[in-house]
Amino acid sequence: MEKSQRNSNRRRESLLGVFFVLCLISGGANSTAMLIAGRLVQGLGGAGISTMTNLIISDLVSVRERGKYQGIIFGTFGIGIAIGPVIGGAIAQSGNWRWVFWLNLPLGGVTLVLQLIFLQITFRKVFTFTQKVKQIDWIGNFVLIGAMIAILIALSWADTVYAWSDWHIFVLFLMGFAGLFAFHAFEATRFCRVPTIPGRLFRNRTSAVTLLNTFLSSMLTYWRSYFLPVYFQGVLLVSLQRSGVLLLPSVLIAAPAAILSGFALSHFGRYKPIHLLGYALMTLGTGLYIDYDAHSSLAKVVLYQMVAGFGGGILLTTFLPAVEGANPAKDLVPASATWAYLRALGSIWGIAIPSAIFNSRVSYYVQARVSDPSVRWALGGGGAYAHVSAAYIWALPDGVREEVVGAYTSIMKNVWEVCVVFCAVAVLLTLLEEEIPMRTTAVEGDSVLKEKKEEEAGVLILRILLVLLDRRMLRRGGWRRLFLLRRVRCLGMIG
Repeated sequence: MEKSQRNSNRRRESLLGVFFVLCLISGGANSTAMLIAGRLVQGLGGAGISTMTNLIISDLVSVRERGKYQGIIFGTFGIGIAIGPVIGGAIAQSGNWRWVFWLNLPLGGVTLVLQLIFLQITFRKVFTFTQKVKQIDWIGNFVLIGAMIAILIALSWADTVYAWSDWHIFVLFLMGFAGLFAFHAFEATRFCRVPTIPGRLFRNRTSAVTLLNTFLSSMLTYWRSYFLPVYFQGVLLVSLQRSGVLLLPSVLIAAPAAILSGFALSHFGRYKPIHLLGYALMTLGTGLYIDYDAHSSLAKVVLYQMVAGFGGGILLTTFLPAVEGANPAKDLVPASATWAYLRALGSIWGIAIPSAIFNSRVSYYVQARVSDPSVRWALGGGGAYAHVSAAYIWALPDGVREEVVGAYTSIMKNVWEVCVVFCAVAVLLTLLEEEIPMRTTAVEGDSVLKEKKEEEAGVLILRILLVLLDRRMLRRGGWRRLFLLRRVRCLGMIG
């Protein structure tokens, strides 16, 4: 998506992203393949909207001012995340799962109309379709996607389909990491004319550290968001819809935190203290999650989430301006695209890594603590995640139910312990950041507002007319009128 956005009309690409999200293939799917195809199209649209929003903001405002706009965007994003699980849980429990996808039609339709009316942005450069295709790093993307698929399959199969020591897992990991090495090696050669991830972005210490922290922040956010519901349903034994409600504290606090940090960045022009505070709170809050058990009060559930959620929220809006400020203006698009890519990559690993930890600990705790052989069999081989349901656990005999809840409690403690380690690594990385003065003037990209272009054209025409008028007055000896005219112009009333 980044390559097409680098060389295309921002407005057209943004509208195209909304159109893809409106795709109703998933809602009308009658097979798994059709459902996956629909989700693929929607994923392309979602990625396009996310990247285009950042690029348009970067085109129009200075690096220092971008934090405010990022805060507003992530604030609304947080509201959507807060409402989504509740609505999705209610729809899922009703059995009308297709409406999860069909809801995009009215919401996206309104967005499409609003963008058609208000998003008046033009593009200075015009590229042919052939030129656009040549700008895509086909080899690099093919190798990178293949490597990521191999690693993710290995993580999902480990201790579910095959043991960690099985040769299938070893070969998949070997292929994956060899592919990552080959990708980065190819990106650095002269054969890769337009690299997907430019190596020059990582030669600057602040840029490199901030990009890595972008990855970690996204990973840790998804880590918490996806496994808190596992705790709610598997340990507290609440319904799917109630689980969505219990997740609200971490999401609702993140939205105002994102807005607050964005305005703080714009006012003070400093991002390192914000990053340190954010990761410190995230580390503290996630560490408190380890204390969660089957008897945790509602106050404890809410308070611990608010600590970690506030820390994660203030990080949302400050990484992109820091990355863009650490790189020259000509690298605006690749820097923004790399930031978006690493954030998306972090979301994948934020689900894959804790899932691998969860599955590996299931094989230990379930076998050691659950006495019923049929339940052990049901929860083994990846079944523990599928059976994280209050309805399933409440249906078990009392003694077995306590054993299963105890196993889930211990598993979740291990998941949070590893999460805290990654949070601490992020804090140490942040210490390596260097404060770079942020630009206070906008650097125009390839896209500009139509109104701005029309205003510039009008000013140019006015100046030409004034020059002609000056010459005419000089010929007629109108010194007094010329003097008054220049006084008015100096006062800013004309020109």
